[in-house]
Amino acid sequence: MSSICSKGTIVLFAPHPDDETLGCGGFIAKRIDEGYEVFVVVLTMGEKLFSVMLNIFEDPSPLEVCAIRRDETKRATAILGLKPENLLFLDFEDAMLEKQQDAAVAKIINILQEKKPSEVMCTSQYEGHPDHTAAYWIVRSACEKNGLKIPIRRYITSLKMGISPDQLPEVIETVDVSKYLPLKKQAVAQFQAHLGILSSKQSRPIAANFDEYLKPEEQFILQHG
Repeated sequence: MSSICSKGTIVLFAPHPDDETLGCGGFIAKRIDEGYEVFVVVLTMGEKLFSVMLNIFEDPSPLEVCAIRRDETKRATAILGLKPENLLFLDFEDAMLEKQQDAAVAKIINILQEKKPSEVMCTSQYEGHPDHTAAYWIVRSACEKNGLKIPIRRYITSLKMGISPDQLPEVIETVDVSKYLPLKKQAVAQFQAHLGILSSKQSRPIAANFDEYLKPEEQFILQHG
């Protein structure tokens, strides 16, 4: 990775531990290599993955799932080049982000005031998961209340059913991350909570693979058209 002086500070917000790597792991590695100071802020604990997806509440418990996913994200972002101290966890309840909006906005305002980013990144209002859409409105509100007049670069993980990027009424930027794809593949492989068998009650992994995220290009929603 590059050792040149920082070109600026990027603060990226992830609704769950893994969204940052799946949605834009190549871009994270690219920006770090280019000399940017990157911070990743994970909003929720992600503790309900097994209870919601598999109806499993023990072996592992929600707290154990939280710990597993946190460790996975630490390993994944380290592979991408992120400094350990630049990974922050806010520990909001999974699947309930919209109902925790005021507290989340307050915490994010403090982070923005401290880091003074030149770019902010988040999921978009077009995502299918409620936490992903809530994250966008929370981050947008925090930026506005903080007087931060910079656009939010929105990365894509899973858009609402039936929507593709070319159907959105906004500017889409496609970034070549092929140079960093090997790093992203290593990073994505850390997410065994999705890709592996972690419970004696499981018959198959939550996800067969994450191939859809392992492409040489990543797309971003930049601004209103």
